[in-house]
Amino acid sequence: SAVATPLQMGEDNATIGFVDTHCHMDMILDKLGEECFVNWRTALPEAEAFEACITIGCSTDTFAATEGFLACDGVYGAFGIHPLDAAGWSPEIRQEIVRLQELPKVVAVGECGLDYHYDKEEEKHALQKEVFVAQMQMAAELKKPLIVHTREAEEDTL
Repeated sequence: SAVATPLQMGEDNATIGFVDTHCHMDMILDKLGEECFVNWRTALPEAEAFEACITIGCSTDTFAATEGFLACDGVYGAFGIHPLDAAGWSPEIRQEIVRLQELPKVVAVGECGLDYHYDKEEEKHALQKEVFVAQMQMAAELKKPLIVHTREAEEDTL
């Protein structure tokens, strides 16, 4: 399930909170059948342990929803282009990610990286590498951490 039972600790049975450092709130809410983050927090007793999260906008299709989640307490964001969406990279997309990085609750660039699981052709690997390097450079310029995705591409990622 997307939400686990809170961990109880100590004699007073205090709840231990959690921070999710990489989530996709749009996907979580879709799986839970909820339309907004506030509904999720009030509908599930397990949500009492939630302290914060970093929700990821990793395609242009998710940027608007991810930006909207930033209005919620405890929700921070990151924006980038996922390696499987590398073909959509453009100067305009880079400019939009830079704009989003200026929002006060945006804490990182990403999720970006290399994913060879579905893209088997070397041409697609080369494009993923190019877009990954561009986002690494962007993160360095903006002095932001980078959220890296890698699957079946560990050697090239390092």
